[in-house]
Amino acid sequence: MNIDSIYLPIFNPYVPQVDKFTNSEEFSYLAAFYEKEERYTNYPKGTAEYRKFWEDVKDKCINGFTNSVGIRITGQHFFYLNFCRIELQSSKSKKKVEGFPRFVDLDYDYFHMIEYCALNEKSFICVKGRRQGYSYKAAAIATHEFVFFPKSKSIIGAFLSLYALGTMGMVLDNLNFINNTEFRKQRNPDLKDHVVARYQVDLGGVKSFKGYHSEVRSITFKDR
Repeated sequence: MNIDSIYLPIFNPYVPQVDKFTNSEEFSYLAAFYEKEERYTNYPKGTAEYRKFWEDVKDKCINGFTNSVGIRITGQHFFYLNFCRIELQSSKSKKKVEGFPRFVDLDYDYFHMIEYCALNEKSFICVKGRRQGYSYKAAAIATHEFVFFPKSKSIIGAFLSLYALGTMGMVLDNLNFINNTEFRKQRNPDLKDHVVARYQVDLGGVKSFKGYHSEVRSITFKDR
């Protein structure tokens, strides 16, 4: 028997195959800049360079980013790595600290699968262990839809309100952090279980709403 044949890597036809991840730190270049400077760019606000910078970042958040050795991550994955803050375990104190997600190959597969399903109108069911950060990833996806896709509707559902509101809270944390960027959106209503990207205007005495009208809602299947 050929022993090597037993240990062949699992081939996933829906995910671009990578033999070895290299230069993966390039995927988080914006997060690294923010950690150092507490902002995403040094271009002065209102300049052409500033607008071009954010247009380029928006394109990467939607269409994905390819690093210098040709490995591509999806737009949602790029957004997650550079604009979502999560709870991490400090390597020094072993305590929980807030920071940007680290690049891991499991997330590479996960976000590519999400992209495939979205492009091909498929559903996605994921069986996973507890405490592996999937709530953060789900919150990042809902936040991404809210920020970049007008009139999108994202529903976070769980049997118990504790879990649904927990993930919804992560979405709100993401949105509050994004208020420091050009991706910020006014929210009305702005509740712990429902947000809509819109703002109210008065048009000749008639109140109306303008904006993206994208929304995220949290629902529970037991505590209704």
